[in-house]
Amino acid sequence: MLGKGMKVMRMPAAMKTACAAIVFSVVLVAGNSPALADFEAGWRAYEKGDFATALKNWQSLAENGDARAQFNMGVMYDEGRGVEEDLKAAVDWWSKSAAQGHKQAQTNLGFAYLIGRGVDRDFGTAIKWLKQASNQGVARSQYSLGKMYLSGLGVKADAAEAFKWINLAAKSGIEQAQYNLGKMYRDGAGVGKDIKAAADWFMAAAKQGYAKAQNHIGVRLARGEGIAKDETEALKWLTLAARAGHPQARINRQALMGKVSADIKKKAEALADNFKPMQQ
Repeated sequence: MLGKGMKVMRMPAAMKTACAAIVFSVVLVAGNSPALADFEAGWRAYEKGDFATALKNWQSLAENGDARAQFNMGVMYDEGRGVEEDLKAAVDWWSKSAAQGHKQAQTNLGFAYLIGRGVDRDFGTAIKWLKQASNQGVARSQYSLGKMYLSGLGVKADAAEAFKWINLAAKSGIEQAQYNLGKMYRDGAGVGKDIKAAADWFMAAAKQGYAKAQNHIGVRLARGEGIAKDETEALKWLTLAARAGHPQARINRQALMGKVSADIKKKAEALADNFKPMQQ
C-alpha cells in the first residue's frame, strides 16, 4: 500500500523563487507481502505511534537490502521519529532505496538535492533522480521536473520538455501542474497557443481550490476569454481567490464588483459560500 502518512515539507523561503514552487514530499510506505512479518509489525507499530518499535522492525530489513524498509528508515530519520533527526542519514537510506528503483525514494532524493536538505544542493543530481521517478509515473516528480526544464535549473531550458512533464502531472490531478499548464497554453510556451485549453486547465485547478487558478479563471470568465462570459461565475471565483489571500484577485474582484448588479453579487457570494474543493 502506498501513500499512507503523506507529508508535504515546506521549502525554505529563500528557495521558493529559484525553485518555482517545486514540492518536496515524504511518503511512508507500508508493506503488503505476508512474507515480511517484521515489516508489517513495524507498520502496525508506526500507526500506533510506537516509532521505536517500528524502527527496530525495519532496521534489520533495511540493512539486508529491503528497498521499502530503507525508504521508511529515511522517513524516520528525516522526521526524527523513534530516532534523533538526522537528514544526512535520511538521504543515505533514500539513496540505497532509490538505487533499487524505489520511486518514492527517488522522488525524495531528487528534492533533497534540489533544496540542499541533508546533502549539498546539486541540480544535476536532482534532475537525475526526479527523472527516474517521473519515468515511473510519480506525478509530483513529473511536475517538479517540468518546472526545472521551464526554469533551466540543472538542465538547459526546454519549454517543450517542460510541457511534456507538466502535462503528465496535470492529467494526474496535480493542481499546480494544471495551473502552470494553463499558463503554457495561454503563452504558447512549449505548445501551440490555445486560450480555450488555457481556460480549461485554469478551471481544473480552480475547482481543486487553487487560488492562483481561481483568479485566472475569474478574469477569463469576466472577459469571455477562452470560455463563455459569465459574470456571476467570474465573481464567485474571484471571491474565493480573494478570500484565500490572493492580492491580485482582491483587485480584480473589486473592479468587477463595480460593474455588476446587486443580484449577481448576491448569487456569486452564495456560490462562493457553498464551494467545496474537488478531491483528486
